[in-house]
Amino acid sequence: SGVAQWREGITPDAMVNFDVGFATPTDRTLFLAGAGLGYSLMKATQETPIDLILTGGLYGAFGTGSYVRIPVGVVAGHRFPLGGGLVLTPYVSPRLSVDVCASDCGSAGTDLKLNFDIGASLDVTHTVAIRSALTVGGIGVYPSRTSFGIGLVYRPNMAPRR
Repeated sequence: SGVAQWREGITPDAMVNFDVGFATPTDRTLFLAGAGLGYSLMKATQETPIDLILTGGLYGAFGTGSYVRIPVGVVAGHRFPLGGGLVLTPYVSPRLSVDVCASDCGSAGTDLKLNFDIGASLDVTHTVAIRSALTVGGIGVYPSRTSFGIGLVYRPNMAPRR
């Protein structure tokens, strides 16, 4: 799989993202496209050392077995500066999604699903990070799927984070 994402801050507390990519589950290839919003509900302080972001979006996977997903959830995490400029950010992300079959889904139809990610990002530099996540996806009427992924993140011209 491969996904490219563009994130843009639209206010100090809100961002929009656009995703495009591909995935090859089993013997088929899917084209991925979507857009999402994020809004900061809480920023880490000395008293409450956690960041909390409300997220939502509209995402699709197109090909044999196409579907559209509308997720709404939260992301909770905390940044831990490590020695040598490294930063570790573990996070959890529960969300509820409406998954709609768009074509060739067999017996699957529209479903309300509970999805959950547990992951971490290791910032190696200001522009390069390594991310991993375990996703327990789709607890609902139709079969649940669990997956694990590791990714390389490149953020060109990124300003230092606060």
